[in-house]
Amino acid sequence: MDNDDPTSDDVVETFRNELGPELEYLADGLAPAVTGLVGHAVEHAINERVRQAEQHRAAEEQTATVMTSFAKQHPDWKEHESAMLALAQKLDPKGMSDVEYLDHLYRAVTHASWQKERDAEAAKTARTDDATDVADRTAPRSFAECFAAARRGERFAADRSAEEPPRASERPTARSGAASLSLREAFAAAKRGERLE
Repeated sequence: MDNDDPTSDDVVETFRNELGPELEYLADGLAPAVTGLVGHAVEHAINERVRQAEQHRAAEEQTATVMTSFAKQHPDWKEHESAMLALAQKLDPKGMSDVEYLDHLYRAVTHASWQKERDAEAAKTARTDDATDVADRTAPRSFAECFAAARRGERFAADRSAEEPPRASERPTARSGAASLSLREAFAAAKRGERLE
């Protein structure tokens, strides 16, 4: 008996026996149609299973690629896997790629430890900066530092605070030493490019 052949005599005989004595005469006519329908249904079911298996394999390959890429960016992610899973149950990855979503989960879960490390580094840097600031008050290192020191009322040793503060100048006079000019006249002279000394 050849089980792969749906039109074999054994299949027709089994079909005839299943129909019973009163419908036995229909077996020869219906057997090819029924076996064709069954064959088509089986073929469709097999094709669907093959398609699902291929999709599953492609999804596994894509997941492996994404996880490899993510592991390169964050080698310690396995330490935080359970927390990331718990957070993933609450967040919807709308509009994010797989790598972006995983990165978001990782950053959210590790934010507290990252913040502590950053604060400790900042405190360490601040202590170092404070020590160097006390030792070196001779000159500002930047305009911003100079401005901040001036707002605090501090003076650097290299500034001109020891000298006499500049006085407001008198009204400018004409070059020839003639009568003094008004502010309007001085402004007009400046616009013309004249220099009054």
